[in-house]
Amino acid sequence: MGYRDLTALFTDEADIFRRKAGSAGPFTTADTLEKVAEGIPCRLSQKGRVNLGESGLGEVYNAANFRLKLFLPPGTDIRQGDSVKVRRFGGDGATQFLAGFPFTYDSHVEVHLSFIGKA
Repeated sequence: MGYRDLTALFTDEADIFRRKAGSAGPFTTADTLEKVAEGIPCRLSQKGRVNLGESGLGEVYNAANFRLKLFLPPGTDIRQGDSVKVRRFGGDGATQFLAGFPFTYDSHVEVHLSFIGKA
């Protein structure tokens, strides 16, 4: 299966942001997020079990803990630590994630994502 075969599965879109060190004046720095890519066709896939708010000790908390994988076209410039906003099925709303180490293949790039925020 080549890249062209995978594009039919790319029903989502991603914007990629990278942290850029900046200066807010003497003796201070302020990091900003710089958009490095926009509207990249992709596919967001759930991996494993979803755990929404149970610690296993009978406690309930307001945090989401689940693993996702993002599939991107080959050659996509994404790095560990990048912030990724994904729009599912071309919708208006986007969910923000933190990118893990990208795995590059001839046909695609795979990146594990961590959810940023509360459930």
